[in-house]
Amino acid sequence: MAAEAWLAQLAEVGVGGAAHHPLFPPSASDRWLTCTASPQPIERGCQGNDANVFSAEGSLAHLVFTDMIENRREHPKFPLGSKHTVDGFEFTINQTMIDHLDWCLDIIHELGDGVGMSERRVGFDAGFDDAGVPMTRIEGTADIIFQPDNDPTVLHVADLKYGKGVRVFAKDNSQMRLYALGVLAEYVPVLFDSIIWVHLHVLQPRLNHHDVWRVSVQDLLAW
Repeated sequence: MAAEAWLAQLAEVGVGGAAHHPLFPPSASDRWLTCTASPQPIERGCQGNDANVFSAEGSLAHLVFTDMIENRREHPKFPLGSKHTVDGFEFTINQTMIDHLDWCLDIIHELGDGVGMSERRVGFDAGFDDAGVPMTRIEGTADIIFQPDNDPTVLHVADLKYGKGVRVFAKDNSQMRLYALGVLAEYVPVLFDSIIWVHLHVLQPRLNHHDVWRVSVQDLLAW
């Protein structure tokens, strides 16, 4: 379906929703960009409720990762052996999870010194009607946003995927593209006004998999 026609149908079905539960999240973009049920909201279209023990564990890993970033690898909110409940599932923080997240931190630290942020909500308005009103908003959470001091023309956007199912690659990844567009919309030119290139990182510590794709801002905006 052409983008213009799809966005027009979004306006007809009245897409909206709370900021913390976007109907068209980047993480589900592989479905709502291609699913024959689009442009119905993703909850009523291609999938049901994916809350399960695996997604809950991933949510916890993100919380611990953020705690480690903010506290120089320490995790005071999630000490070893502590129990935490996410989406109705209980987990115990163990050394295996900490080691996996340390692996991710090593990759981020190798980028050098710079300006960075973690777990930031990003988004952008997708399409406008004749009156200039946005027809929908694409929103998600960027795990890592980083601009190195040694090359201010580059912006790194990283996504932590804690599952151990299949390897995910950054090149032409719609989720990663949408995160990058959200970062550009939210923070350029406010913070990152010199960006020419965006490096999209997929971090899958349980698969020992780190993939990177470099794409120009020009190509992202033309997508």
